Amino acid sequence: MSKNKATAIVAALAVAAVAVFALVFRDSATIRAILPFGTEVSMEGHNESAPKPGKIEGEGLNAGGNLNAENRVGGDVGVKDTTAKGDIRLSTQAPGDDSDPKD
Repeated sequence: MSKNKATAIVAALAVAAVAVFALVFRDSATIRAILPFGTEVSMEGHNESAPKPGKIEGEGLNAGGNLNAENRVGGDVGVKDTTAKGDIRLSTQAPGDDSDPKD
């Protein structure tokens, strides 16, 4: 095997290692490898933690009908000092969209 061919194979393996690193180690990882021909590869990576679920807060709500709060898709809803003759519905989902986002 020629030196050029061996170098190309080593480079291809290094690229494959980087690709695997990017796909597999999504949270936090550090890799250091010493390859043939004095080549050294080191990688460190981490992802942000998942976002926290949203919250619905209501204070001073006066509904003539029902009071309903529902968090289906995340995000925050905050309402203060509200009066309604009918129902009050606090939701993180757009009106008229009854589909469950988890289905």
